[in-house]
Amino acid sequence: MQKASAQDDSKIGKRIRERRKLLGLSLADVGAEIGVSLQQVHKYETGCNALCPAKVVQFALVLRTEPGELFGPAQIAEEAILTLPETGTLGTPFNHTAETIELTAAFAKIRDPRRRLSVIALVETLSTT
Repeated sequence: MQKASAQDDSKIGKRIRERRKLLGLSLADVGAEIGVSLQQVHKYETGCNALCPAKVVQFALVLRTEPGELFGPAQIAEEAILTLPETGTLGTPFNHTAETIELTAAFAKIRDPRRRLSVIALVETLSTT
């Protein structure tokens, strides 16, 4: 599987920077929301550090946009999706049940990035207890 090129990372980073500035957010604001330093956000925006698809999703939540808008052309998004693992971050297989699909559909309707991050935190907490 081919990894996104540095040029693709720069294009995605540029879109992130443009969206952040459009919303009037600082590097520190965005970094605090996604759990990285302002320096790391700058490295992502300039294409110095590669962005994994999961990180692009985090940026999209904070920047109130869809991940596809940050990926840009469809071929970049398709390549990124093809690199997603077959298992979740805890090593468990993705479960494509009716409940998972329903939860995903409901989650997609949440527009407030803070609420979306809260839902993620809640689900992660519930999954470990």
